[in-house]
Amino acid sequence: MNPATSAPAPTIRQQAATLAWQIVRTTQLPFKKAQSQAWATVKLLNRMQAGPTEFAYIKDDKSRRVAIGERPAPATDKPLVIRYFDVEAGGIRSFRIDRLVIA
Repeated sequence: MNPATSAPAPTIRQQAATLAWQIVRTTQLPFKKAQSQAWATVKLLNRMQAGPTEFAYIKDDKSRRVAIGERPAPATDKPLVIRYFDVEAGGIRSFRIDRLVIA
């Protein structure tokens, strides 16, 4: 392998593990809960890349929001925020990973 080439992309398992530790450090959630949130997030992002996906999250005012979204082209630079294009509202929305409702 040529050392000038970039490293291979992380696997889904590596992405979820990294994300789980970021959630623990930032939100102080127990690791088991953070791990569940991380897996749900990675799976959601993969489904959103394929097309419109229905999901739910808790808004700042503590109400539940069900949305149909797809991933916008530019990703967010904040690793603990999911940014998506809301198909119903016709605009870009975002929410924190720890607020994703796991079905």
